[in-house]
Amino acid sequence: MKPAYTDNSGYATLVTVLLLTLALLTIASTLAVSNYAANSGIEELTAKEQSYFLAYTCIERARYYVAQSRDYEGNETIQIGTDQCQILDVTKTDDKGKKKKKGKYTLINTSASVHGNTTFLRMNLNAILSPISFSEI
Repeated sequence: MKPAYTDNSGYATLVTVLLLTLALLTIASTLAVSNYAANSGIEELTAKEQSYFLAYTCIERARYYVAQSRDYEGNETIQIGTDQCQILDVTKTDDKGKKKKKGKYTLINTSASVHGNTTFLRMNLNAILSPISFSEI
């Protein structure tokens, strides 16, 4: 007796559909992972930029305080919105950069951290509180 149905063309079609589905799922998951990795890099860059400008804001705040009182020494934390930065120290220096009680220049050091990205900034000011040097340390 012969089998009623012996055509195997459906089997080949089924295997082809399964392989195409597997290939499309692989492509989709690869794109999702690469998109996630790209976004995490952007978030880290944004956090570094935020910490830089937050530390710079603390420098400007310290310049304001020094203008109000030449004896301002820093060592405080400033709350700005939901973030905070630190004015580490404000010291007087001479022409050679040595700390002096009545120095000609004012050196301001600040720091800020946002999502684990920390920025340290330093600004040296002349007698009229204009910047003569600025650096990230």
